[in-house]
Amino acid sequence: MRAKIKNILIIFLSLIFIFLLINTKEDKGHKNLKELEINYIDVGQGNAVLIQSNDKTLLIDGGNRSNSSYYYNFIKNKNVKKIDYMIASHYDEDHIAGLISILENYEVSNVLCPNYKKDTKIYKSFKKSLKKSNANIIYPKKGDKFNISDAKLQILWPNEYKQGVDNDNSIVVKLRYGNMSFLFPADASTNVEDQLIYSGFNLKSDVLMLGHHGSKYSTSKQFLKEVDPKLAIISVGKNNRYGHPSSRVLKTLNDKNIKILRTDKDGDISIKCDGEKIKITAKKTNKK
Repeated sequence: MRAKIKNILIIFLSLIFIFLLINTKEDKGHKNLKELEINYIDVGQGNAVLIQSNDKTLLIDGGNRSNSSYYYNFIKNKNVKKIDYMIASHYDEDHIAGLISILENYEVSNVLCPNYKKDTKIYKSFKKSLKKSNANIIYPKKGDKFNISDAKLQILWPNEYKQGVDNDNSIVVKLRYGNMSFLFPADASTNVEDQLIYSGFNLKSDVLMLGHHGSKYSTSKQFLKEVDPKLAIISVGKNNRYGHPSSRVLKTLNDKNIKILRTDKDGDISIKCDGEKIKITAKKTNKK
């Protein structure tokens, strides 16, 4: 009887040891992560994000034509030598104009872009520069995953590309670094948000870049409930003619006590992440 109890005790203690060993390794792994830096660049009325993970660089959109020089110099001043991944979320000018100069002046390894056509000058210019760049072109679909050094990138949308629904063709991505996560919905509307809610993906994210510059057509209450962010970032032009961000969206954020940072008021927003927590700094600019 004593031998039986002894064996059970040994097994029990062994299981505890294994559990502690696994969790110690996981914690140690996060503590050993180098600092991830995410820059939400103030490009006026547009979107532009620079992400640096160890020696890897990811760009998500590049802002509008009028602020393309500022965008280019921002990246240059960050000592970026090459672009490992570039995401053109969709083909609106305020998202892809600045990417053209990057394609023409940097080595770009991979470009993720939507598989649909648009009859605009900026679309044609982007496609021309993309072809000349010899970058690997990827038309991602939901569920696709990519490693940006220690950061994990997952495509949440779209499932398929359609003509004539520009904003809802937006590539929606979630970036995970250690225990922290960041969501980038581009210009996806509430229609896409509704489908994401029932997609089976874990939408919960610490930081949410608001869809469509905080317009009334994005960031539904239910979507915000699912994402449950601690921080909302709005990339928007000062006194823009669209009325972004929407008063309805701002009220929803305030009602939920979600911290808000805006490029039109706070300028360039930088987040540094060690996998467990984030450190935020902002530098005001003179963008319109």
